[in-house]
Amino acid sequence: MTRIKAGPVAVYLVSDPDYVRRVLIENAADYIKGAMMDGIRVALGNGL
Repeated sequence: MTRIKAGPVAVYLVSDPDYVRRVLIENAADYIKGAMMDGIRVALGNGL
């Protein structure tokens, strides 16, 4: 897992398969995409 600073916000890159499963499947309700995604969602959709 890596933390990347994207302007004023922190973005986390998760690449380990066990961590990806934990974030996207097992504990998905514990993670939010944040307000930044609200504007991007129009162009990118509500995918990963």
